Amino acid sequence: MQNSASNKIWTGALILLAGIIVTVFSMMASRSSGFVVIAWGAMLFGGIRILSGLFQAGSGSGG
Repeated sequence: MQNSASNKIWTGALILLAGIIVTVFSMMASRSSGFVVIAWGAMLFGGIRILSGLFQAGSGSGG
């Protein structure tokens, strides 16, 4: 049961990190073009996935 919660937390963290990386690199590149991509969808989804895994781990349920 904990394995499922742990998987949610880790995948959420990776998705959140990917969104942050895309946003940071976009901001660095925007100095020349003025176009910025803010990957808020990935950051939001990753955050929700992390919270879901934490709640699942806290409740002790597997599903």
